[in-house]
Amino acid sequence: MKGIRLIQDDSGAVDIELDGGTMATGETQFQEEYLVLASQKGEWKEHPLVGVGVADMVGDEDLRYWKREIMENLARVGIKIKGVSLNNGQLEIKH
Repeated sequence: MKGIRLIQDDSGAVDIELDGGTMATGETQFQEEYLVLASQKGEWKEHPLVGVGVADMVGDEDLRYWKREIMENLARVGIKIKGVSLNNGQLEIKH
């Protein structure tokens, strides 16, 4: 996926990446995956059903629910993945 690239500073604030005074464009799939995973449903005005809210995953035992939720939400924005796994506390998305 190509689009406008975003950057995140040390405080966690997100802004548009600049390249020579103009908006930087390029590969954006990783940032789009991150935004879908980090956001809650209803946070995207254009797509109110998109958002996984992985922060809510902490302490939850139902990993099948989260895997399905991740795959469905990424598919809603056009990102095709082969699978999701959780290994040693690390979420891995297989492309």
